[in-house]
Amino acid sequence: MGISVYRCNLLKTALVVVVLLFFLTGHVSAITVEVTGNPQDWVFTQGSNENNLTVVHVSGTTDTWAVNVRDALDYGKKSSSAGRLLEYNPTEGNWVNTGSILSNNLTLVGPTATGQGLTGYSVALGPSDQLLEKGAGDQTWNVTLNQAITYNDPYLSNGHIYRVYLTLDVSEGT
Repeated sequence: MGISVYRCNLLKTALVVVVLLFFLTGHVSAITVEVTGNPQDWVFTQGSNENNLTVVHVSGTTDTWAVNVRDALDYGKKSSSAGRLLEYNPTEGNWVNTGSILSNNLTLVGPTATGQGLTGYSVALGPSDQLLEKGAGDQTWNVTLNQAITYNDPYLSNGHIYRVYLTLDVSEGT
């Protein structure tokens, strides 16, 4: 999965990891979802930072479908960090109990492409399902990730990184 570099000002450097997890919902069918292009070396500066390298491919259906996204607070992530990148210790493989949290939620944007039959939505990541994209049939589309960085977002040391897990739920026939 993706490991990205976080740089805020010239003196602040940390790592950001955006990990995408996928679960399928709805009735059993041959629908598949493939994600490629996780952000690599995403350089952050103060203000808004955008990355649209994440590509989602929905296939195996001629029906309509919807993709929802959420921060499922996987692996014991604390609820106060829902939707935001949280400090993670990759050496120990766990969240830092008193860890730093970025000030702003990660925002995801699905594209709208009328000619392709895609309708996208902008969502601030949170703990409950939020509609990111609607379409029909086989489709490939980019997810744009936006992360606002403030001057007060903490610099991480000791090899710690910022991490978030994204859960995409796909339902067919919606």
